[in-house]
Amino acid sequence: SGLRWVFIGAESGHDTVLDMMEGDHTVTDILRAAEKLSRHKIKATFSFNLGYPGEPPDNFNRTEALCRELLRLNHETELMVYVTTAYDSTPAFHRAREFASKTTNTIDDSSHLDQRSGKGKAWLSQEYSRKLFNFSITTFYATSFLHRRFRRRFPRNLFLRLLHGVAN
Repeated sequence: SGLRWVFIGAESGHDTVLDMMEGDHTVTDILRAAEKLSRHKIKATFSFNLGYPGEPPDNFNRTEALCRELLRLNHETELMVYVTTAYDSTPAFHRAREFASKTTNTIDDSSHLDQRSGKGKAWLSQEYSRKLFNFSITTFYATSFLHRRFRRRFPRNLFLRLLHGVAN
């Protein structure tokens, strides 16, 4: 049909978190889709949300493992990792309100809407917030189609090679 690229909201590498998000897919479904796309040479961007209010402690590790598996299945995969944003009237918002009521933080201002940072998100520790920020930035750099194009165009550029090595 000529399909060359798809964007998939995978969201998490943990089935429990996918249930919390009221998703209609599982980690197995994500892997099955990745395998089919790879077989048909269709590029894919998989989007993930980490730092979901009340997520299990192993969500980061499972999601990171899934990201690595997606890249193993198809090295042309692009990964976009965001820190969960609690938009009004979403399951995340209602969960975030529960956490905010137990702390001095609030979700009434817009500081929690930054998708790359955990600042202003009452349900995240500073350490975990920093970890998520670093992971989202390095994952994007290591896998983005734009950065790959730069690396192909300037294969001998030492700066680009170093950045790619650090991000990987």
